[in-house]
Amino acid sequence: MAEDRLGSIEVGKQADLIVLDRNLLEIDPSQIGATKILRTVLGGRVVYDAERDQAPDVIDESEYYDAKRVVH
Repeated sequence: MAEDRLGSIEVGKQADLIVLDRNLLEIDPSQIGATKILRTVLGGRVVYDAERDQAPDVIDESEYYDAKRVVH
């Protein structure tokens, strides 16, 4: 079942998420544009890490369109 692999951030589940350098809920809205992405995870796999300043894996563009959920 998909619920066993998707839908929440838990050990053993796949995740699509980004890690930002600031909490968007705690900053002045005028500062949102200055927010930097530190890490991007797609399907449980790190596809971008700002410390390395590159995508560690080549990602097929279709993987982005196949994502069914966004975890907030």
